[in-house]
Amino acid sequence: MKRVKKSKYPNSVNLFLFCQSILQKRMGKRVQDQDIGALLEFNPSDCSHWKRGEKNIRSIHAFSAISSRLDISMNTIQDIARGKIDHEEGLFESQELKSMFHTLTKVHHTKPKQYSEVQRYITHFVQNIHTSCDWTTPPLYLPELMHFFPQIHLQKAEIFDRLTRILKKTPHEYVIQHRKKDLTAHTRIAIAYDIARIITTTLRHDYPDLGDGQEQMHDIEAILFSFNAFSPYHLIQKELQKIDIRKNIVQELAETLWVPRSVISFQLNAMAILQMHDMENIRLTNEDKSSHLSLQV
Repeated sequence: MKRVKKSKYPNSVNLFLFCQSILQKRMGKRVQDQDIGALLEFNPSDCSHWKRGEKNIRSIHAFSAISSRLDISMNTIQDIARGKIDHEEGLFESQELKSMFHTLTKVHHTKPKQYSEVQRYITHFVQNIHTSCDWTTPPLYLPELMHFFPQIHLQKAEIFDRLTRILKKTPHEYVIQHRKKDLTAHTRIAIAYDIARIITTTLRHDYPDLGDGQEQMHDIEAILFSFNAFSPYHLIQKELQKIDIRKNIVQELAETLWVPRSVISFQLNAMAILQMHDMENIRLTNEDKSSHLSLQV
């Protein structure tokens, strides 16, 4: 039996695989190893060492070069290179999550009233779940969440090209398969997103709190659900009061709530925008009152 040699620097192998996947998806074809090595201006020998995990990619200069040439967040590159996430989680971060953030931001600006309405009933729906399971201390574990969706089951499986996938067993029963590896923050978000994709479409009639909804807003519903299930605004606000301001607030919240840092950043930004809108509404209300009183005088 042939012995499989372990890589000296497995995190560098993950980074190589990540770069390979990104380039192949963008070019629409299989790329050569040297195409990946070109990101760091490596010669064929250095490129081969990187691929086999015999060369450690750890310099800020290397991270910056890859980030710039692939147009990927440097945080994602660093997380992969330092072993915080693997290349599949990196793909989910740089593609799926990035697309989710873009979708929410676009709809929020182009259809603010519809977005606010969806946000309202999804927040209410999630709050009911949290209240029912008496959840007050983070993180929310998946078994607690899955308890409210008996038609959906989780199953570990050999998956290599993504974090999760949905299988339909019967017209009213689904299985969400996820990687056999330990659950991670990114996999949790992927599972919650898949749950929401199911309950906002084919199983919607089983959850009347969601209302009828609009088909073009189903993806918005699913994204908002996946973020708010694990990192709702009110809990972020509560946890903020406990964090030492000398620490990295985003990192601390991400670890406490067990979600990706990028999701926390998005939620914090959304909370700030919501607060600004509330303040503006208060200002306009006060101005209206002042104008009314002036007319009476």
